[in-house]
Amino acid sequence: MGARSSSNTLAWAAANGHAGVVRLLLEKGANVDSKHDGERTPLSWAAAYRHETVASLLIDTGRVDPDSRSHYGRTPLSWAAANGHEGVAESLLINDGVNSRVVDDLWSNATGLSSQEWARVNRKAAGLDTSSV
Repeated sequence: MGARSSSNTLAWAAANGHAGVVRLLLEKGANVDSKHDGERTPLSWAAAYRHETVASLLIDTGRVDPDSRSHYGRTPLSWAAANGHEGVAESLLINDGVNSRVVDDLWSNATGLSSQEWARVNRKAAGLDTSSV
């Protein structure tokens, strides 16, 4: 199996939660940061679909970029947080290399709210008019 083929297979296995296949491909040297549909890495696929075991396997290689960006600048943490996958988000946050404050191209952070949306939430909580925000 060639490097490109094993990387495509790794992305598919990560997106579908096949930890055994991921483990085997990692042992064979598959590229953990290869980018596929939407410029997403295997870690971002695992994060988006709540595959904690797969995310941990990828992180534990020490070769993965936990802040890799997909289309629109999304990171694995933003995919996990936006989809409510707390376990995957925690695994990512434990990793010292993860930047929890990074914003994507639409100015959303890992909470899924943009700066403008946070302003609206804060103004509403303070009892201020939010219609112009």
